[in-house]
Amino acid sequence: MDVNSDQTKELSRIREILKDHPKGLTIEDISRMLPLNRTSTAKYLNTLLISGQAEMETFGRAKVFTLSRRIPFSQLLNLSSDLMLIMDEKLLINQVNEPLTQYFGIPGGDLLGTKLDQTAIFSSFSPELIRAILDAANGKESTRMESIEIRGIRSFFRIKLIPCVFDQGEKGLTVVFEDLTELKKYQDHLEQLVEARTRELISTNDRLLDEVKKHRDTINALERSERRYRELLENANSLILRTDGEGRITFISEFAEKFFGISETEILGKNVVGTVVKPPINSTKDLNTLNREFLAPAKHMMFKEAAAIRKNGEESWVAWTIKELYDSKENFREFLIIGLDITTLKLYVERSQKMVSDFKESQGIE
Repeated sequence: MDVNSDQTKELSRIREILKDHPKGLTIEDISRMLPLNRTSTAKYLNTLLISGQAEMETFGRAKVFTLSRRIPFSQLLNLSSDLMLIMDEKLLINQVNEPLTQYFGIPGGDLLGTKLDQTAIFSSFSPELIRAILDAANGKESTRMESIEIRGIRSFFRIKLIPCVFDQGEKGLTVVFEDLTELKKYQDHLEQLVEARTRELISTNDRLLDEVKKHRDTINALERSERRYRELLENANSLILRTDGEGRITFISEFAEKFFGISETEILGKNVVGTVVKPPINSTKDLNTLNREFLAPAKHMMFKEAAAIRKNGEESWVAWTIKELYDSKENFREFLIIGLDITTLKLYVERSQKMVSDFKESQGIE
């Protein structure tokens, strides 16, 4: 006898009975309709309750069961602009949403019921992402940055690999692709603009300083160049800092002063971490160590996310890009640090995660 098959059959029969009686039935009512003894009926009803497929209300000594009113999972998936893919532990695709099928240009019917490595999207995944998916299928949750190219167009994603459990207790995996392409393009453009102007200023400064002893006009040209550079930084709606090799702040843009609520005189000469970047919670490292780690090149990341310190107490998050700048002789000169306020984006991600979490709770998905 196949116990699992019998259980699935009985659960299906109970769901059909509850569907035909929307006002609800007691254990005794359902037991008579099956027919099945009261103990077994109660056991199956408890399974439906735990998995979120049934609801129970108590009226005096009677317990009345009804079928759960649930939003179809496929509809909920399509509410998100993120690309979403759901597989079982053998990487057999169970669900995909419309943004994913539209991005890859593949009908959902060609993906459902097919193992991931036998689909057209598999070739777009890097070996590192495939290994992370296999780890997630075994219960290891992770998040990574990945670039994917489809039809000559490259997009950048934050990919979340989340183990889950289906109604009948089978293990599964949810893959969420959060599109960061526009943010990356904007950040690259700003970096190129500021870095080009910064290199131009450094080159001009080096040339003019060599001639300053001979030509008084050189001083005026240097001042004009510096003024134009500062005007660029002050007018940019981004958080721009410059530091020396030890991470001591030597410049802060006016926009950054207003954002953090701190003046230039208060911050110059101080480390980035502890003044505008909040140290990690529960870290035992001293500020100098944290400062060096913050300025170190990021591995496998386009930018560094960090909580910000603002005088008004608002909780804010900033995505930082850190560039090492060199003079015309390729000697290290300083760090250029550009930040973007991503607080609104973080709030959106948290709300999306809460929606998924609430849905999992309502479905009994772990």
